[in-house]
Amino acid sequence: MLDLKVKIEADDAVVAAINNLAEVLGKLGAEKTNTPAADAGVSKAPAPVIPLHTTATEAASAVAEAYTVPAVPVTPPATQAPAAPAIPTAAPQYTLEMISAAGSALIDAGKMEQLLTLLGKYGVDNLTALKPDQYGAMATDLRALGARI
Repeated sequence: MLDLKVKIEADDAVVAAINNLAEVLGKLGAEKTNTPAADAGVSKAPAPVIPLHTTATEAASAVAEAYTVPAVPVTPPATQAPAAPAIPTAAPQYTLEMISAAGSALIDAGKMEQLLTLLGKYGVDNLTALKPDQYGAMATDLRALGARI
């Protein structure tokens, strides 16, 4: 549970205005008697008559009986199971830009020789000469060298 504390500082004029507003609202609430009871689910029964020589317990139970609110069945909302994460059904599609970025990271990491050997494995002398159908295998090999792709 989150506790939230708010401190508001105001001058005396604002405090007086708020107090005046609260007083007026209180008077309006006392004057207003035509509130529909059906909306609140409470029957408009007359106030209970409690004899003068009644114990506090008897008086409390008489008041409670007079102002009983009918029970309304509450149906909890149906909970839905969280959706399972999607399982990829196809191999990821790599682009030349993704392969190039991974290769640049390897060069920055000092693995230029391994990258050149890898290019030789595919029969090319630079990344732009790779065929698009080789991108997936190249990405796997770059990952084996430590690239993030």
